[in-house]
Amino acid sequence: MSENKKLLKYTGILFLLVLLTYPMPYHSKSIIEYFIRPIGTNGGRLYVSGLVPLALFVIAIRGLFKLERFQDRSKILIFIAVILIVIPIMQWTVDVGRTTFHRVSGHQLQAVDFVEGDISLFSSEEEVTIHSSLTVKDYGRGQNRFYIRLHLPESLQQVTGQEYYDFEQEYLTQGHRREKVIKKQFTVSRDEIGESVDFHGIRWHGEDIEYTLYNDGQAVTLTNHGW
Repeated sequence: MSENKKLLKYTGILFLLVLLTYPMPYHSKSIIEYFIRPIGTNGGRLYVSGLVPLALFVIAIRGLFKLERFQDRSKILIFIAVILIVIPIMQWTVDVGRTTFHRVSGHQLQAVDFVEGDISLFSSEEEVTIHSSLTVKDYGRGQNRFYIRLHLPESLQQVTGQEYYDFEQEYLTQGHRREKVIKKQFTVSRDEIGESVDFHGIRWHGEDIEYTLYNDGQAVTLTNHGW
């Protein structure tokens, strides 16, 4: 196999790594996590899916080290270049491809996707406060206006008696792959849920959290998967 074909082969393996670790649209899970699910343990879950990208990276980097054109180059510099330059460029390429797809398809709110999101609880003798933090990225060309509905994990729904909370105000994104951080908090009185409820004993961390973004004509649901 020629040097150029070998170079193409190993960069292709790196690109496959990037694709496998890229998040699924509207989900917090990567593509590889859909094929290789976590293994449940007593303390949580073991994400064995990370072994596949690691193996691909080792194969690719060792292959690049052996290429004649890199024989006189520092292996440390090659490693750093792959981490800081090659892989980020590949990730940027995937983002650009997705942006192009949304623009060609004429998507509006569907172009807004999940980056990360989570909720946390703070309790006192009088009330419980639910803090929500959601980061989205708009792959569209222009602005998107929408409202947000937070769907609580099932265990918290049973305790609070609320399936969801509406964020009330309207939010605006600017497109062009810009990110927006949205924070909101909701307060639940102890009188509504009972003073004896211990939120620390509820295993809601392992459950899915859903955010529905909606406006007059469209809706999209973003899912932060639990453990």
